[in-house]
Amino acid sequence: MMILKRFAIILLFFHLSLLLGSDSLAIEPMPTPVSFHWSLDQARKEALKELPVPLDMRIFPSQDPHFEEHNLARESGQNRYQQEQLTFFNNGNYGVVETGSSVAFYYDKEGNLKSVSLNQGTGYPNKSYKYAFPSGRLLVISIRLSSSESYVFKANGDLVAHWVGDHAFGPHGRLSVTRKPE
Repeated sequence: MMILKRFAIILLFFHLSLLLGSDSLAIEPMPTPVSFHWSLDQARKEALKELPVPLDMRIFPSQDPHFEEHNLARESGQNRYQQEQLTFFNNGNYGVVETGSSVAFYYDKEGNLKSVSLNQGTGYPNKSYKYAFPSGRLLVISIRLSSSESYVFKANGDLVAHWVGDHAFGPHGRLSVTRKPE
């Protein structure tokens, strides 16, 4: 279908160029998506820029308000509940983010809130900060380079993980955790 649309557009430009003269229209190649390839040190440097202060966690409930529904979604192999995107990890923990929100909640397998992540930006690269519950202490900073690659660092700059697709590799390159594909 996409090829057919491109062909129709090229044909349209060809006819317009015949009508207006061959020098008046030029067909430019379509731009390719931007991809970021950062080294570990480049990602670390960006992660440690402008570290935030601790987050006041008293505004968040300590339990998942939709624990039962999220469990049913997990059991049925679903990764959505109403307007929420669900991510299930192989250790039983899971994450919840509402569509269009910059806040993600991470729960243990019993539905207890373990951390909250605040995302800055919607394009790539972007940065997010994950805070421990209930202390509000900064746990990690994530730098997302694309929908399939990110680096995660502790506040002191130590690498926690390098996510590639659905697999997180630890500081020594060993697989440390996976998430179920969306």
